[in-house]
Amino acid sequence: MVFTRLAAFAVVVVLGMLALALIINASLENKYDERFARLELSQDNQKKSQDSLARRVDSKPWQLHANDTVIFCKVAYPLADRVFRERLQEAVFHFRNLDGWLYDKYQKLGRYQPMIESALLAEGLPTDLEYLFVQESGLDPVIVSWAKAAGLPQFIISTARDFYLAVNSLYDERKNPIKSVKAACKYLKILYSYFDDWPLALASYNHGENAVKAKLKQQGVSDFVDLAVPKETYYYVFRIIALSYIFNRDIMDLRSWLKQMDPLPKSREEYMVIKKPTKLVNLCQDNNLDYDTFKLLNPHLNPVLSPGKYPVNKPIIIAHDNLKELNFHLIPFIPYQASPM
Repeated sequence: MVFTRLAAFAVVVVLGMLALALIINASLENKYDERFARLELSQDNQKKSQDSLARRVDSKPWQLHANDTVIFCKVAYPLADRVFRERLQEAVFHFRNLDGWLYDKYQKLGRYQPMIESALLAEGLPTDLEYLFVQESGLDPVIVSWAKAAGLPQFIISTARDFYLAVNSLYDERKNPIKSVKAACKYLKILYSYFDDWPLALASYNHGENAVKAKLKQQGVSDFVDLAVPKETYYYVFRIIALSYIFNRDIMDLRSWLKQMDPLPKSREEYMVIKKPTKLVNLCQDNNLDYDTFKLLNPHLNPVLSPGKYPVNKPIIIAHDNLKELNFHLIPFIPYQASPM
């Protein structure tokens, strides 16, 4: 009897050891597979890093030459001008080491480019100016700078109000991508009418038109390259021209990235009347609106809407216009104009 019990116990021990051995073996195999997968991933990342480094080291596509000409806003800028060439070269090399940033911005440009170009063309402006919005905000419609400038065009509050963009406790229209870009195009047109020169107009957008006018008068110059302005303004102007140069020449095969994001959906401007506190997500659910689409078009709206009247970009792809419990009105056209200088 005792012998039988011992034998049974021995069998249990042996089976337990076999099971433990199988578990340990499986664990080792999993660890090996994970280690091998990590090694493959590491090698793949290393190869990508080497490829990226090789692109940066190969400076030929990025190198400017004195016998070249750069076209920006339909104006030819001969690179025989040493000062202009060197400053533009510095800006181009700045972006050479930011390939990840460039890919990200070109993706976003695919979303906003049709809307931005439409607004520029409506004002008779060259489409190269779309890179101003890349430089200003990185195409982030809700970004706010340290100077409290906001939106795609990075307007401060006073400039926004000059162009009839409301900034109040309910909403901030600087963060309305469509309306703010239209306002910025109006402003750019006014600036160009002052200077008849795009680098000076861009410098004014960054540094202020009155400041640029005063510096031109004080220094007795008429060309932006000869004008003494803060470094930030020099970097700003030449980086916009550099972005145009890089993208238009497709140095990094960036054009394919335009299709990574769908363009901003078509919409029409309307007013929306909210009668009681309403969550934006519930508003969309109750009215058969796609939340992501509505939020993409209206980043100026808060997650919870207080009672009031709101300007919105209403998607025109929805099936019906009679939205439950909401009162939509077409927004009357208000002409933009700057306040007197």
